[in-house]
Order: sequence, then structure tokens, then C-alpha cells
Amino acid sequence: MTKKDIPVWKFISFDDTWTHADVSRLDELAPAWFNRKQEFENHSEAYKKFIDQVKRRHAIETGVIEHLYDISTGLTETLVEKGIHDTLITHDDQLNGVTKEELFDHLRDHMNAIDYIFDFIKSNRELSKSYIKEIHALLTKHQQWTEGRDQFGNKTRIPLLHGKFKEKVNNPSRLSDDGQTQLVFLYCPPEHVDSEIEKLLSIYSDLEQKQIHPVIIAAWFHHAFSIIHPFQDGNGRMCRLLASLILIKHGYFPFTIVRIDKLDYIDALIEADKGNPAPLVNVVAERQCALIEEVLEISPENNASIDDLADILAKKVNQKSAEKDKLEQLHISQMRNKVFAVASDFLNEQVDKLRQKLPQTLQIRTDVCQPDDEIRNYYHTFQIGEYASKHNYYFNRNKSRGWMKLSIEIKKGRIIQLVISLHHFGYAEDSVAWGGFIYYEQINENQLSNQSFQPLDLKPLKLSLDIEADRLNPKNITSYINDQIVTFLSILTTEI
Repeated sequence: MTKKDIPVWKFISFDDTWTHADVSRLDELAPAWFNRKQEFENHSEAYKKFIDQVKRRHAIETGVIEHLYDISTGLTETLVEKGIHDTLITHDDQLNGVTKEELFDHLRDHMNAIDYIFDFIKSNRELSKSYIKEIHALLTKHQQWTEGRDQFGNKTRIPLLHGKFKEKVNNPSRLSDDGQTQLVFLYCPPEHVDSEIEKLLSIYSDLEQKQIHPVIIAAWFHHAFSIIHPFQDGNGRMCRLLASLILIKHGYFPFTIVRIDKLDYIDALIEADKGNPAPLVNVVAERQCALIEEVLEISPENNASIDDLADILAKKVNQKSAEKDKLEQLHISQMRNKVFAVASDFLNEQVDKLRQKLPQTLQIRTDVCQPDDEIRNYYHTFQIGEYASKHNYYFNRNKSRGWMKLSIEIKKGRIIQLVISLHHFGYAEDSVAWGGFIYYEQINENQLSNQSFQPLDLKPLKLSLDIEADRLNPKNITSYINDQIVTFLSILTTEI
């Protein structure tokens, strides 16, 4: 078998390709979270439960990703929901290679490490080489061994150095796709680790001072740390913890890769190795979007005391009469109309193209209900609710919404319609979602109509209206509307 060395590490640096990565979708959603963050932290027991579950999911999945253990998704969900308790393990649970005691030693170490990250943020400490070593020692406390190679290149177990940088090379290998070549990935040699970590921290401090986007900093730090690979083992877990530290510091959430996203994550790291960081930045940003969408589904009033609820109610009543609140409502209304206009203009452009390409026997019509149309905007309430239910989010029926309709009569009396809706989701004043569904209508010779509908499988596009107009990226909206139209046309072709 041939052997091929693949250099991964090169001296740490930061270049503008990182700053060119698109984080606009996160930036269009995040304000809805930041506007409610303090309210959640001060009043919501449900939010505290959410954070505890986020921590537990991170602790469990990070070990699964690194093959320390492998537990079922069912057991994972139980532990995330109820807590990391060994009494929740049954005889039917398959732990695949570890004992129950070893599993919970790993999980508690992971939990202690992520709690240490949260404590670090509260204490306002500087990120340092010694702190990185402290986290590693905590993270690997009960991991006694790691994989190494003997003088003949054979795999063997060696004692793990806790909280100490590697003393020997740790270049992992795998077989090529054809099984004919052993690929060896070359990380930073031990003699350069100390200086590279110092360089990493220096660049990180500079990026913070320059106010580079936190998600970009976190993604860059993750990648740089991964190619240094400073410890004998635990580097992947450390990458995700340190990226989490940066994100939490800026008000975001821990960076967790769940097992179903592992391949996308690895592909993104490989692309970053090649000098294309955009996929890795996108992975980090999308994980934050998912958690923000989840937290916006929590009502801060859940499990609140009478005193807490009285405070929240008084605050809301007072805000209704405040001038600042009126200005905020005006801005939200204006942004809602702008977001809707971007979508409706794009829909009209695509309809014009369809009319030019499709035969005239297919009658194409459109209808638009603006968000401030108080007479018609309640239309399709039930269908929007069903779409929201399908995609597991709360549709706020009490807020303004708008919709657009594309109808195509494929034969006399047989009409298929795409309805695209902009509506509020969650409990924030400024959080909205795009979604859609298909209407089927059959009109018989007596002009009686038989109707049915189907919520689209396409996930909603969620965003905040509390952003400046120049921060809105129309491409995110038009790309989503385009996907809806493509889905609609694909369904249409099966009906003709």
C-alpha cells in the first residue's frame, strides 16, 4: 500500500476571504433574539431550561462526533430533556463499546467543561494559553488513553496528557476512497505548537478589537485551532468549545454539531483547509439560526411567578403608550412592507417569464394582499396555521400578515395555486416567517368548488424586522421565493 502525506497545517494567519463570507441570514434573524435576551434571562424559567438542554446536547453530541461513545438518538433526547442521570439508562440501551460508568464520566466531563465556558464569560477573563489548557484538563479528566503509533507505525494506546500540549506528532490517517493509499494528514509539529497558539490568541484579540463578526471569528478560530491540533487528543471537542466561548461572549449560543450534520461539517472544514472558509462560516451561522428560531418559540411568561408576570404585564402596558415604542412599531411596519415588496416584485418578475414560456392555454393569475390590508389579510389563517404546525413553530395569528398567490388553471375548472405567506412566528414583536402551501381547486359544471390544500415541505425562512433597511439582503428572500416557485412548478408537472 502506498502512503501519501497531506499537509493541513500552515502558519496561522487571517485574511479577507473570511470577512467575505455571507452571514446576512443570521444578521436578519438575530435582532429578534437580542431584543428579548435580557427579558428571558431575568424572568423565564423556560429559558433557563432551554439553556440547560442546549448544554446537554452539546456535551452528548460532541462525544458522538468524536467516536468516544455512540448512543441512540432516543436515549440522547431523553438525556437532553431530563438531565444526564445514569438511572435513565435501561438494559435495552446500546452503548457500543463503553460501560455505563465510562459514558457518564465522559458526559459529566463535557458538562463541566461547557459550564466552565459560561463561568469564564461571567468572570470577564482574558482568553489565554493557560485557560485553554485548563479546559482541556477538565474535558478529558476521565479519558486515560488515546491512540498513538509505535516505532513501527502500528496503532497503539498511549496515556493521554491532560492539559498539556502534545509531545509527539498526532497526524491521523485514513484509507483513500479506492483503498489503495494511506492518507496521512499533517498537523502542526509539537515544536511549533506553543508559538502558534500565542499567534492564534494575538490574532483573535486583534479581530475582537476590529469588531469582526463574532461568527466569522468563531469559525476562523475553530479552523485555526484544528490545523494546529495542539493536544494529543480532544482537539475537535476543544475546537467546538472555544468557538462556543466566542459565540456566547457575544450573546449567541454554544456551537453544537449534531450527528446528522457531521458530514457537512467535515466537508466545510476540508473546504477551509483549501482556502474557502464560506461553508464553515455558514455551518456556524446556520447552527445559531436554528437555536435562535427555537428560543423565539419560548414564551418568557412560561413558568413565571405572579410577581414576574405582573412586572412583564406592567412593562408591556407602559410600552404601548411610550413614544419609543410607537417609533419601533412604525419601523417594524415599514420593514414588513419592504420585505414583502422584495418578494412580491420578484414573484411578478417570475410570473412575467412564465407567461412568455408557457402556452396560453394555461391561464396564469396572481393576487397580492399587502400586510396592512386589514380586510383580507386574515385569509388563509387556517392553512398558515397548518404550515406552521407541520414545521413545528408558533404562528402568531394576532399580528399583521400578507400573502401572495400564483394561480394556474391547467384545464377548465382545474386550478392549482401557490400561496406564499409572510406572517409572525414566536412571541417577539419583530419576528416573521415566510412559508407557503398549495391549493387544489376543482370546479364542476354546476360551479360547485371542491378544495384541498397541502403545506409545503420547504422549511420557513425566518427573520427579524428590527434591522436597518440597508442591512436587509434581498437575495435571501428572493432565493427562498424562487425555491417555493420551483416546488410549485414541480408539483404542477405531475398534475398535467
